[in-house]
Amino acid sequence: MKVFWFVLLGIAASTGRIINFDTGPLGRTPPEWTSVNNHGRASQWEIRRDHSAPTQPYVLAQVSTDTGPDRLPVVLLRNVSLRDGDVSVRIKPVSGHEVRGGGLIWRYRDDNNYFLVRASALEKNVAVYRVQNGQRVPLLTVARHEIPANDWSILKVSLRGGR
Repeated sequence: MKVFWFVLLGIAASTGRIINFDTGPLGRTPPEWTSVNNHGRASQWEIRRDHSAPTQPYVLAQVSTDTGPDRLPVVLLRNVSLRDGDVSVRIKPVSGHEVRGGGLIWRYRDDNNYFLVRASALEKNVAVYRVQNGQRVPLLTVARHEIPANDWSILKVSLRGGR
């Protein structure tokens, strides 16, 4: 399995904060982001130029080529706390034989406890999970949805209290 995602993140909350990568270090992970170990080695992420990006010219790209069962390359924005608001991410699934897609994690406590929405271009669906003690548990019925490969899509999660 080779996974290569381009990710452009926009976070909208009560502060209306939007994050882009226009001033970050090209070829490196932005300093306020952390790559996480998840079923293998920590994934590699770097800022790259992508002329197809909806907000040009830079994106945060997952460039790891690690393989493994249930591999989930993760990068987290540090020092963000959001109880109520909306979080969205733009994804561009580029390659992968077993997995080709992207996702969004929220209410992250540690590597084994968080919520996840995952969009798969290969499986043509969107799924929502709670990861508890390292086990992925579906929260909703998997929704059939066309996720275009090599094109941009937006995933959005709305948080309200404990929901």
